[in-house]
Amino acid sequence: MIKAGKWNLFILLCVVIAVVASLYLTPSMQASNMEIVNEPTYADGFMEDVIAMRMNTDGLPKSTLYSPKLIHFSQNNSTRLTTPHFVILPASGNPWDIYANHGISYDGVKTLYLWGDVKLHQQKGPDNKETTILTSSMTVYPGKNTAKTDQPVQLIQDDSVIHAKGLKTNFKTSTIELLSESRGVYDPGT
Repeated sequence: MIKAGKWNLFILLCVVIAVVASLYLTPSMQASNMEIVNEPTYADGFMEDVIAMRMNTDGLPKSTLYSPKLIHFSQNNSTRLTTPHFVILPASGNPWDIYANHGISYDGVKTLYLWGDVKLHQQKGPDNKETTILTSSMTVYPGKNTAKTDQPVQLIQDDSVIHAKGLKTNFKTSTIELLSESRGVYDPGT
């Protein structure tokens, strides 16, 4: 009689563990299935060691995209980029170098979404200070020569470091607009 009670307790404990485990596993399985549904199902092309240039009307380089590997998906006309390096050449002034760990471009290079240690850098020139912008993600619009993010950013120029939430930049006019929560430190050195 005591053995039957222990056996029933063991079965009840197993059922409880199974129910609790299914409650924890079901949402994660549903989430991973949803991600798979949103992802393109197959690639229709790929390239390695990519250097892609856009030219202006005078036949001069306007921008250049470097990536060790890209994969194109026709279902949503997107291209996945591995460690992209995008260079924007403004009409005047030094080029802007944009680096990231990952990238996706849509409609050719109409919109370029970058994430993972995004860094924008412009060397010092006669008309500009050396500028570095660091953030976690950014959307670049190469045709409009603009970029924006709503993520925290760090802007470094000479002896100044400015932190803000969100940023818009126009590469053509070399303007940078910090969107909110801006605070800075100026350290002229000694």
